Amino acid sequence: MHSRKDVADAGSSVWYGATGARLGMTRVAVRPVAIVEDDESVRHGLMCLLRSADRKVVGYASAEEFLVRDPKDPPCCLIIDIHLGGISGTELAERLAQDNMTIPVVLISAGSEVAHTERLPQAGALTCLPKPLDEITLIQAIDAVISDGQQNDSVETGEAQGQGR
Repeated sequence: MHSRKDVADAGSSVWYGATGARLGMTRVAVRPVAIVEDDESVRHGLMCLLRSADRKVVGYASAEEFLVRDPKDPPCCLIIDIHLGGISGTELAERLAQDNMTIPVVLISAGSEVAHTERLPQAGALTCLPKPLDEITLIQAIDAVISDGQQNDSVETGEAQGQGR
């Protein structure tokens, strides 16, 4: 297992999107980014995009498939399609929040829900992005939720050790 310092110092690289735009610096994360998307071509495309950015990534075809994974190996963040068969993406995010699972969430949708984001905080989601996804915006959203999650982990760890005063 790597310590948080190992994650921060694991290295970074500059990478470019399909349009040639510079997408920024990325850190190699110990835990994967998880994608929950029922459209196989979208899931595969997102996984390829994130792998090209030197990210560990794992994909799930449904919320139910994600829920039966090994809970001892949580992802660093979740990219969840709102419109999944069975349990919806919003319902999955809400269930994780109710179970106190602090996995940062980015919801994605091809529908009009992006404009109606009032359920995001209850679902533990930080943002909802429209499809088709912009590469730069997606990477920035992932970086933001991972960074926010790491800051929250640091505060909780410090408080648990009596250092959060």
